[in-house]
Amino acid sequence: MRVLQTNPVRLKAGNRCKATLRKGCCKRKLRHFKDASVKLLCIDPPYGMTKNGWDKKWSEDDWKVILQHAWRVLSPGGR
Repeated sequence: MRVLQTNPVRLKAGNRCKATLRKGCCKRKLRHFKDASVKLLCIDPPYGMTKNGWDKKWSEDDWKVILQHAWRVLSPGGR
């Protein structure tokens, strides 16, 4: 899998940062986040519907690792 973008994109409202979007492979990126540091996590897994190299379904082991990190990084009340 390739990382499409490594730098965060900051969305601002006035001078205040409202959100930081990070685009890339969550299997690699989630492990670097601090515990309970994320309020919203959106994951779009590959579905294995094309012949593209990046569109390979995740294994059960991949899902276990991703979900462990997802629960770890989500803050209380996070979604």
